[in-house]
Amino acid sequence: MLSWLLSRIKFLVKQSKLYLFLITLGFVLLHIVLIIIPLVYRAHLHLLLNAQTGLDYFTITEAFLNISFNGIARFAEIRDYLFLLLPIGLFWLVLLFPQALKRWMVRVSFACIVSILLIPLFPANYHTQNVPSEIRFNPAVFLLSDIAEQVLNKHAAENRNLTHNGNRFGIQLTARSYAHQITPAKSMLPSRMHPWNIVFFIMESVGSRYIFDTSYGNPMPMPFLYHLSKESWHLKNHYTSSNVSTKAIFSLLSGHYDFFNRETFSIRSDARVPSINNFLPDNYDTFLVTPSSILWYFPSGFKKNSGLSEVHRYENLNFKIKETYHSLGHYIARDEIQTIDFFINRLNQAREPFVGIYISFTAHFPYFDYGENYHIMENDGRLISLYYNNLNLLDQMIKRVYDHLQKQGLLERTILIFVGDHGQAFG
Repeated sequence: MLSWLLSRIKFLVKQSKLYLFLITLGFVLLHIVLIIIPLVYRAHLHLLLNAQTGLDYFTITEAFLNISFNGIARFAEIRDYLFLLLPIGLFWLVLLFPQALKRWMVRVSFACIVSILLIPLFPANYHTQNVPSEIRFNPAVFLLSDIAEQVLNKHAAENRNLTHNGNRFGIQLTARSYAHQITPAKSMLPSRMHPWNIVFFIMESVGSRYIFDTSYGNPMPMPFLYHLSKESWHLKNHYTSSNVSTKAIFSLLSGHYDFFNRETFSIRSDARVPSINNFLPDNYDTFLVTPSSILWYFPSGFKKNSGLSEVHRYENLNFKIKETYHSLGHYIARDEIQTIDFFINRLNQAREPFVGIYISFTAHFPYFDYGENYHIMENDGRLISLYYNNLNLLDQMIKRVYDHLQKQGLLERTILIFVGDHGQAFG
């Protein structure tokens, strides 16, 4: 409809230079629209399957806050670009059709549009009335409506005021459901004359259903972690707060849920929430090491504001690069084994007491192959086989860290925490 209205301008400008400019501009804008529409659909589908959310205002904001346009473009393959160019090819094909055929196509198109517009008139039943809007709405309509809601509706922000609760560590939320505060126990550990060191090992994409699984006739993927679980607190009733790393890691490091909407709070520049290092005395040596880029998954705003300043990551580690192209994108990370070497060396240099945080990458899709030394399943191309082999690699890396602490006499005064940020879903 908008294209038709704009095309009426040519009757006002006739054959002037402005007419040619408008025609050219119209074709350019139309081609941009023809690319944007399938891009919205494809991104929406990927997000529904991988993150259980649709393409919305906050998803776009998060992507462009942390990732350059070139970084996003690298995730696309040739077939993705062909998919985006398909509507342009169809447009020019139809443009060359005979006039009679085009009239027939217009009638059919209008009939389809009218039929689709009539669907919401049918009453919703109990099966459909609770369906989330990202599934219920057309992806383009969902995106536009969400952008309009965020731009026009400012009420949600008024309920997100965060205030410090006196001199206590933590935050006080203003909603009524948070009115009754619970004071946590001051100490859960036996008293010691020395301060505790902490090694916080966050295993990216490691689900508890897989770590000790032998149902495929394979050896146990993580036997050393299993050994540790028998001598430790094995918290089987703890579940991830999100299947998106940004939100999940925020919860692990802060003890809070992210807000229960589609926005990722922890990447906001004003995300000032106490994290693990804010609960420690100033004399703690705190550092984080990861082989991947924190721009993709880490709650960067939250990290910056909580005072975690020493972060060793893909961008500033000079190790081998593991790289692979997959149908879902281009994946890169530093070599996990070399990064563990670096982490062990940093532990060796750490000033006690310390908090060393390690976030792995090896169990993240698409599962780089580190060789036969870590194979517990045949490398048959199945994702589950690659995943289990990399869990075994991760288990051996954990053992190396443990053995180093034991050799250096640090184990008796160090708390080790092993968690997965979220699991995987093989189908």
